[in-house]
Amino acid sequence: MIRRALSLAILAGLLAGCISAVEAPMQREAVSAERPVVLLIFASPAPLMDESNSNLEQAAKVIPGLGLFYSAGQSRRDLEASQQLGAALPPWQPAALFESSFRNDISNGILPGRVLSSADAGLGEAEMAKLNTSDDIVDWQRRYLLPHPDNTAPPRVYSMMPGLRETLILEVNLAYGAPSDGKGNWTPALSTVTKLIRASDNGVLWRHEERIDDKAGAKPYQSYVRQPAEMLTRFQTLLPALSRNLADAFRRSLRDSGAPPPAPMPSNPSPPVFAPAAPPAFPPPAQPAQPPASFSQPPPAFTPPPAPASH
Repeated sequence: MIRRALSLAILAGLLAGCISAVEAPMQREAVSAERPVVLLIFASPAPLMDESNSNLEQAAKVIPGLGLFYSAGQSRRDLEASQQLGAALPPWQPAALFESSFRNDISNGILPGRVLSSADAGLGEAEMAKLNTSDDIVDWQRRYLLPHPDNTAPPRVYSMMPGLRETLILEVNLAYGAPSDGKGNWTPALSTVTKLIRASDNGVLWRHEERIDDKAGAKPYQSYVRQPAEMLTRFQTLLPALSRNLADAFRRSLRDSGAPPPAPMPSNPSPPVFAPAAPPAFPPPAQPAQPPASFSQPPPAFTPPPAPASH
């Protein structure tokens, strides 16, 4: 119980409004044109909520022993808020929507090699679901967002998948939710924890956290519970901006690592010039056969027969 409460306390510290709490710098040899990158997007199974209470939070910082109890209560409140918003939201596919945007952003002169989707790498829906399993949203955070959860083995062991061993995995853990300001207002927000992983040994080559908030969308939570479609619209509006921010962060990290940049794509490529096709080679026309020798000389002149004699 104490271990779980301590884990939740660490989790609360990492996720309480941090934009880049932990970041592993990019290594110079991280990417190359010879090694394909498999892009895997995993969405949170439910809204990620932060039902903070500013008074209790401040008290937990100064009263010995209160921090663990506050963290456990915080986790319970977050889970209840997640269930409340999750039940109200219309069904949607955040992973597919984000991948459509991010795949284009990350392929636009950033990565030198090929970018493969999960389907390209032979991972079907069942395999992707198994790689994203969790008991609830709190368990999902502990498994996939913490840098080294409980010092255990990584939750996704790509090195055990033969089809991925020669690739790099660009793993994006996408969470959507609405943190509270402690006064009953929810603010739509999206966040990602992204890792570049060498599949052969599950080595993390880069780690980055990104978050974007729709501050203009802060409203009393009752408003979003009554009109959840508005919350969904705000999530969908934030997705392209989050994609661009993450792609820019990846580009900066590649540049700072000293890795050679990819070859620039021409802005206005000229159409390819094709050489005219050579005419097909036909055999030379057959020469007319020579006439037989008996007709090689002109025929003799015709001599009319003599006229009959008159009597």
